[in-house]
Amino acid sequence: MYHSKVIQELFGRVGWRESILPEYAGILSDENKEARSGRYFDGFHAVVNLQTMKDVVVPDPAASSESINEVLKEMQEDAISSVLDGIFSESEIIEQQMIYERDDQSPELLPNMGQFVGFQISAADRTNISVQIHALSLYFKGSGVFNIYLFNHLKKAPVGTFEVSVLDGEEVIVNLPETILSAISSVNKSRVFYLGYFQNDIESVGIQAYDWPRLQRGANCYSVQGFEAEVIGDDDFIRFDVPLTSRTYGLNAELSSAYDYTEVILRKQQLFDKAIGLQMAAKVIEKVVHSLRSNLNERIGEEGVQRLYTDLNLDMATPELPYSSGIKNQLRRELKRVHDNLFVDKKITATTSPEGCYTPRFLR
Repeated sequence: MYHSKVIQELFGRVGWRESILPEYAGILSDENKEARSGRYFDGFHAVVNLQTMKDVVVPDPAASSESINEVLKEMQEDAISSVLDGIFSESEIIEQQMIYERDDQSPELLPNMGQFVGFQISAADRTNISVQIHALSLYFKGSGVFNIYLFNHLKKAPVGTFEVSVLDGEEVIVNLPETILSAISSVNKSRVFYLGYFQNDIESVGIQAYDWPRLQRGANCYSVQGFEAEVIGDDDFIRFDVPLTSRTYGLNAELSSAYDYTEVILRKQQLFDKAIGLQMAAKVIEKVVHSLRSNLNERIGEEGVQRLYTDLNLDMATPELPYSSGIKNQLRRELKRVHDNLFVDKKITATTSPEGCYTPRFLR
């Protein structure tokens, strides 16, 4: 897996070149012209240019510059996604489960003691493994609205704030937006996170938490413990040597761990330039070959369309084309090259620890 932000980080490494023809001047947006690698899409095949896009690929012959640029942007995003999916295509999910199982024993009602309480989650100390919080399961006495926070223990501000609404004596499921915990990322270099709420917040709306006798599930690539932290000021708490506990404080969460190549991609962006260019060439040629525009024959001609089909699909050199192979074949070779650069013996090259995902923490 990789985070959605990767597509935007790779966007603009290869760009569209301005046309020298006056009728196409001023169409390209700065966003689509950007080429941080110094490479342009027409360098991968001559037909991949603004003229072709405007006159053959874009369905509406009267499309505005804004519409043309939107098509170019979407195609580049699609090309990047296709390249990443082609390289990182192996099984990704390691585990997915709730933190603990609630059984049929009666839960205990907990008093509010003015603390910050919840779960301490320690992610694997690896660049290429992350933990995702998919959903919360809440069980409280009383109904009302309050915030649940996610903190990294070395960051003052929360990395996530989730407003939740609970119902008296009834489980409430809250599906979270993409919430990824990673020990080594561009925003943090610490693997310890705190997911919880301030008891004063629920006290103010007349809510108390139920504590469930828990059958905690073990995990391979993260560890979870309940915690009870002393509050210091507004929305802050003591982060170090936090007392751990077996209490659940009305919370449960669905977590997963997975191979996550976000940081590997971001640190080695140049590896993907050629593949993105070839993927764009393949997409444009396919659109030209299958275009319904009435001026296709005028612009390309039947022989030109056949040649484009050959350029796209030629699997190996022939006597007529002894030094050529099709775009798709070049793309397959390039995807394999990038994959082999990133992986050695099926292990990502950017791991930061030996075998094993984490060092267990115990109650103290």
